[in-house]
Amino acid sequence: MNESGKSVQNTSTTSTAVEISIRLGVLTLVLVCCYLILSPFIPLVVWGIILAVALYPVYEAVNARIGDRRKLTATILTIAALLVIILPGVQMAGSGVDGLDALNDKLKHEALKIPRRLKK
Repeated sequence: MNESGKSVQNTSTTSTAVEISIRLGVLTLVLVCCYLILSPFIPLVVWGIILAVALYPVYEAVNARIGDRRKLTATILTIAALLVIILPGVQMAGSGVDGLDALNDKLKHEALKIPRRLKK
């Protein structure tokens, strides 16, 4: 009777170990899949954290001047950040359009000559 009790206990221990191993394997698989899905966004999140930490003193200063209106302060800083990002892009696009327009005019009036390839 003692021998059969050990057999049942060994089977129970083995099944518990197998169950834990399967659960750990599935958990590992889920974590790896989550990492693969989220990995393209990790640099963006890191930059977001860096900007949030760096701009917090500015946020507090603007918030103190406005009179502790946090939503308005956040809106002002968001609009300012968007302007800092968008305005140079608009200027670059305008400059590119002007350059292409000038190139088009030169090509139309044959002022721009494309050299032919010389024979050897």
